[in-house]
Amino acid sequence: MDTTQRVIEVMADVFDCPLEQVAQLRAGESDVWDSVAQATLHITLEETFGVMIEAESAEEMTNLEGIVAAVTRAMGR
Repeated sequence: MDTTQRVIEVMADVFDCPLEQVAQLRAGESDVWDSVAQATLHITLEETFGVMIEAESAEEMTNLEGIVAAVTRAMGR
């Protein structure tokens, strides 16, 4: 399974939404994406991928593309 698909599955689980809706989610624009969900997402991604995501990456982790980029960078790819 590729990184993007794994991130989609993590986001769907954390935000309790269908896989098909993940790409439309945006931080600050969704009732399910609050500060607690953001922290849960960050921790779950680190555990799932076995990486440490830098705090500076939080600014870009506002949508699927930004999250994939942060995870990919943390994985050293």
